[in-house]
Amino acid sequence: MGKLVQFVLKMMIAGGKKAAYALDDATQRPREEQEKLLRRILQKSAKSEYGVAHHFAEIDSVDAYEENVPLGDYDSFAGDVARMVAGQENVLSSEKIVHFNVTSGTMGAPKKIPVTERHVSLFKKYHAKYLNYIAAKAVGTAWTRGKGLSLSEGTYNVLPTGVTIGSASSLHTARMQKAMPFLPFDTMDLTYTSPKEARQPSTLGVYSRYLHALFALREENITYGNVTFSSLLLELLRYIEINWKMLCDDVENGTVNAAVVMPDAERQSVTKRLSPMPRRAAQLRRIFGDHMQEPFGALIWPNLSFFICVGGDGFQPYTDKVLSRYLGKNVHILYMGLSSSEGLYSVPLQPDSPDAVFIPNGVYMEFLPVVDGERDPDGGIKHLWELETGKQYELAVTNLSGLYRYQLKDVIEVTGFYHKTPTMQFLHRAGYAINICAEKTSEAALRYAAVETCRELGLHLYDYCVCPKQDDNGSRYIFMYELTALPKGLTRERLREITEKYLIQANPDYLEELQTGNLQPTEVTILQVETFMLYRDLMIMKGRSATQLKPVHVTSNPFQERFFLGLEDTEVWDA
Repeated sequence: MGKLVQFVLKMMIAGGKKAAYALDDATQRPREEQEKLLRRILQKSAKSEYGVAHHFAEIDSVDAYEENVPLGDYDSFAGDVARMVAGQENVLSSEKIVHFNVTSGTMGAPKKIPVTERHVSLFKKYHAKYLNYIAAKAVGTAWTRGKGLSLSEGTYNVLPTGVTIGSASSLHTARMQKAMPFLPFDTMDLTYTSPKEARQPSTLGVYSRYLHALFALREENITYGNVTFSSLLLELLRYIEINWKMLCDDVENGTVNAAVVMPDAERQSVTKRLSPMPRRAAQLRRIFGDHMQEPFGALIWPNLSFFICVGGDGFQPYTDKVLSRYLGKNVHILYMGLSSSEGLYSVPLQPDSPDAVFIPNGVYMEFLPVVDGERDPDGGIKHLWELETGKQYELAVTNLSGLYRYQLKDVIEVTGFYHKTPTMQFLHRAGYAINICAEKTSEAALRYAAVETCRELGLHLYDYCVCPKQDDNGSRYIFMYELTALPKGLTRERLREITEKYLIQANPDYLEELQTGNLQPTEVTILQVETFMLYRDLMIMKGRSATQLKPVHVTSNPFQERFFLGLEDTEVWDA
């Protein structure tokens, strides 16, 4: 079956080459492609309820579109989406809805995003084909002879209408299972190491992490991988680092560890596919025993060539940690560009660069200028062909599934041009991470303070979170660090001083509020080991998609505040 998978992967690479040529052509004329796409979207849904109400049939220009259709967010469409979930057709789009993407709810209440077949095809064209071509162009095709490590997972339900509903990754996983419909079994079992029980957990348990790790360690010839966020890959590798002895025992014996809580049916199903691997277990024990301080991933999987993941400033510290601590600098990172449950907006041109080029004929895009972290009230609306290098913009999209002038609240920066089409990097969500008293602290400022503090003090940062606190003791920031090690002699006050120093460097307005007394000095705490992993486990058990969960860097509700503040390691300063 290995040669069959290799053949299919090479066919996908060939399809990706065609997509690359088409993209290369489209980037020569972004205005023409965007205007043509907008006309096609409006024509296809002119007879929908929304299309009739907003005169789609009469719109003949970009200006007319902006005059007839207001900018909006999810709340603008929520009522119509609810009717679509209930089975009503021809509401926002005249095209058939085949799925509803349920967002993770990390930034608020989960949303249900309608998906058409054209939407699915766009992702298939670029994420399933084009990215493989870009990888093959850079590193060759030897990786097609190995197995992949995919951390994509998600479950879905079927509505009474027959339409599926679940995370975007659940739709991808379900489609991939039958990528080769002529085979009578799950295609992904041939392609990836992780079993179906990890990719589609049947309950809201957290056993999938263990299964991803166990099956990855059993396979020496992992040659490539993909994951949404590099923070998830870092989490898995750290889990292996902490639990390697248990995992090696299970590799040796061909067993599922009794301490792992999972349904009996899944345990029995997985166990049937396991066999004792004493030689592999001995090899792993030597690596962990002798090379634990090195990037041991390069020894465990010596043929690993590249990993596909999301890029952007917010995830770069995780990516850097994955490479420096675990995989080594010889593994390429192929950043997948900017996408969301609502659409696919840009794709990379080469590995190891977070720059991505906008897709002129994928989704119709509008850009709201951002200056000094805020939307410019006099900036108007800019279009793809009007963007400027070095400028920042908030993105609004008209997608292929019935969302019109939909504000994503993602801020990007234009980094240059490919032909006549801008390249970009994702920066952050629109708005300020913390703004207690007009200090306007961005997430980038918080990240700078945390990373630079750990760099100066020689701390090994796993993750951090900030709680904006307002109580009888005044308004203040509480920085919470989870560290993999804490050097002797470090005091809480020293950590606090350095954190505040870099916070002031990143945001001078913070200093002004300190000096006026509107803000009290920063507080710091050290979190217990595996705090962030435990938080993710709780969210998964609450029904959140493991693949879509983003790291929490600012507490945004009472539950998060109680959770993180309640897991301070109170003994660390006495150690």
